[in-house]
Amino acid sequence: ALLNISAVLSLLDGDIARAQREMELTQSVIASTSSVITGFSMNAAFINILTGNLGEARANTEIAVVSSGRTIPIRGLGSYLQIQRGLIAWAEGNLEDALSIMQAAQLADPSNRNARIYVAWLQHLRSGASGRFEPLSVLDHVARYDVVPQLMSSAFLLDPRTREILRAPAGMDGR
Repeated sequence: ALLNISAVLSLLDGDIARAQREMELTQSVIASTSSVITGFSMNAAFINILTGNLGEARANTEIAVVSSGRTIPIRGLGSYLQIQRGLIAWAEGNLEDALSIMQAAQLADPSNRNARIYVAWLQHLRSGASGRFEPLSVLDHVARYDVVPQLMSSAFLLDPRTREILRAPAGMDGR
């Protein structure tokens, strides 16, 4: 779990290669039945998208889906699993699929601010609007759950086509 958090911190510092090394080290340490496999697999998939390895991203996302059914339910996790799938579809250039997956993530958890941002972002791209979309312009007063900050997909926003990452907006209390 510490290596997983360390990978998140490495990503905060902009060091994708270090985050990837820490995820690889974590993978060599944990067992497939470990309670941390879900979060680890989601973070590994996020880094896989950043490095352009979409096959591994898909495999790690599916590991997270399967393992999430064997652990204590985490409030809001299903929405982040959908976001991960949406990012993969987007990275593959399937904007319509990505949009419908992100809409499902938002429907599954209307308080997931990242899902809301991705829906607005994809709608902007689909509309053909000129100008760059500013993800952080979609601010609201929806609180983010405290139980998932260890997930990279909750702490960052990712443009999977350009592989650009941004910090996700914090909750009203600064978290």
